[in-house]
Amino acid sequence: MAYSLVEKFGSLPVDPELFSTLDPKLKWMDTAVEGSDFCTNCGTVSPSVPRSHHQKCDSYKDADAYVHDDSGNPLGDCPECNGEDLSIESSREQGVSIISCSDCCFSYVGKVPEETLIRRFLAAQ
Repeated sequence: MAYSLVEKFGSLPVDPELFSTLDPKLKWMDTAVEGSDFCTNCGTVSPSVPRSHHQKCDSYKDADAYVHDDSGNPLGDCPECNGEDLSIESSREQGVSIISCSDCCFSYVGKVPEETLIRRFLAAQ
């Protein structure tokens, strides 16, 4: 049986106290039309993005409590959200490198080695 989190609560994310009133059978056994991947504490449908959670959600607070390295990120701040959580990944097999922000899902992709992508990204800033 499918149900809508937005219809039940008005919008997402939901205050965790209110979201806890959702029938556990619905939460764990049925399917939300907004997606099967949602935070079981506040209902956000993008639980991997720390700031997409409700401010009272423990997952949101974890993002604020995260201790950043004082040396600074060599990639700088995210151009979309000014967050400090930029990182780079690459795949030699696929021939692609990706700079991404874990706060807002920004990504900068290129079919080049990491060093080249970093130079291009910093030059575009």
